[in-house]
Amino acid sequence: MTTIPKPEFCEQDWSEMKTTEGGRICGQCSKVIVDFSRMKWAEIEQIQEDHNNSLCGMYSQKQLDNWGREVPASSCSKFAAATALLISLTTSTQVSGQTTAKPDTVSSAIIKGKITGVNMNGEVDTLGFAKIFLKGTSFEAVADEQGNYQIDLTQYIDTIANPIILFSMEGFNSTELKLNKASKGQLMFDPQLHKITYESLTNVNSRPIRFYVKKRTPWQRIKRRFNRWFEGKG
Repeated sequence: MTTIPKPEFCEQDWSEMKTTEGGRICGQCSKVIVDFSRMKWAEIEQIQEDHNNSLCGMYSQKQLDNWGREVPASSCSKFAAATALLISLTTSTQVSGQTTAKPDTVSSAIIKGKITGVNMNGEVDTLGFAKIFLKGTSFEAVADEQGNYQIDLTQYIDTIANPIILFSMEGFNSTELKLNKASKGQLMFDPQLHKITYESLTNVNSRPIRFYVKKRTPWQRIKRRFNRWFEGKG
């Protein structure tokens, strides 16, 4: 699946748009602005893919800050998960005399290599501190200053169907590595990213134009109402 480029900000006011199925209608361009704010990243990715990555949308700030991956669980969610784990461990301890432990049959899945980039002159150099994501999860890693990386995906390889690793660096096109449940052991992969050129950014035919809008904060809504009242617009 193609990586979705991060959309550009639009000044249009979400709160003043007319409600429609799945979102709201922009009064400026009449396009439907899809409400993605409560969706998982996998859902966003699939919907955009089905529409050639051309949909404008309303995203939460956390989604924008974690673009390209699932938003990490909040501290409350982590506390609830930790509590559930503690209860589970306590229960397991109480009945341990009646059960037989099974051997761990899960093989490790370790991927490592060097991330390089190709500049506009065709020259190849290492990309230090490039980021690595596992799509659909909160997993994130960073290469060292020489572009070397090593990630352990053992806990994900048997639980995610067709895992996809995303290699990303600001100013370069991202690249992906698709895995499957047979991708176990120690794998070597040296991704090479290409510099984003001016032509690729300005050629309208090469990419759909997407924008995002934001909801106003409670204070912004109060301030706007006061200004409208002061201007005699009610």
